[in-house]
Amino acid sequence: MRTILATALLAALALPAPAQELAGWNPGVMSGGFLASRLLQREVFGTGGEEIGEIDNLVLGPGGEVRAIVVESGGIGPLGDVEFRVPWRQVDFAPGFESARVPVADERIEDFDLGDGFRLEPGEWLARDVIGDPVNLVGQDAFGEVEDLVLGRDGRLVAILIEGGGLGAEALYAVPPALGSFDPGHYAVNLPYTPLELGTLNPFQEEALLPPEDPFADNPGGPNR
Repeated sequence: MRTILATALLAALALPAPAQELAGWNPGVMSGGFLASRLLQREVFGTGGEEIGEIDNLVLGPGGEVRAIVVESGGIGPLGDVEFRVPWRQVDFAPGFESARVPVADERIEDFDLGDGFRLEPGEWLARDVIGDPVNLVGQDAFGEVEDLVLGRDGRLVAILIEGGGLGAEALYAVPPALGSFDPGHYAVNLPYTPLELGTLNPFQEEALLPPEDPFADNPGGPNR
C-alpha cells in the first residue's frame, strides 16, 4: 500500500501545476463579443458619406483595451497610400460591423500627422502583430499559432484564439490573454499554460460569441455611443 501511495504521490508531483488563470477560466466572458478579424478590411466612411479607406489594423493598449483603429486610405492627392489612427470611441460601426464611420472629412485627411505614419504610444501594440504568431506553451514550443483575438463588447481583449495541432489534431482553443506573459509584436506569443491544460478545454465554437445584430445596441460604452 505504501508503494502504491508513494507512486501516486510522485505521479502527482510530476504533473505541471495548473495555471491559475486557466483553472478559473470562464468562457462565458466571450458571450456577446466578436473577433478582431471581423473588423479588418471593413470600409471606412467619412463625415460626408464618402469612402475614405478601410480598417487595416487595431491599436491595443497594455491592458488589452482597443484604443484606436488604423485606417488605410489610398490616393489622397500627392500623398499616395497613407495610414492614420482614429480613436476607438470616435468610431461608429454599422450593424454586423459591415462598415465604419469616423468623424473625418476626405479633404482633411492630410491634416493628420502622416510624415512618419501613425505612431504607437509606449505599451501599445497592433492586432496584426499578434494574429498569425506562433504560440509557445509551458513545456512545448510551437504548439500552434494565434488564429484571432476575441474582443468583448467593451472593446477589451477577453481571449486569445489558438489554432493548435500540438495535441495531435487541429483544433481551436480560446484561452485568457495572460497579458503579462507575452510581448506582442515579437514573433511569438508565450502563454503560461501547458498542453495538458489546454486539453481540458472544449474546442472553441464561434457560436459561443453570439454577437447581436448591433454589437453596441445596449452598451452605452461602445464606440461613439
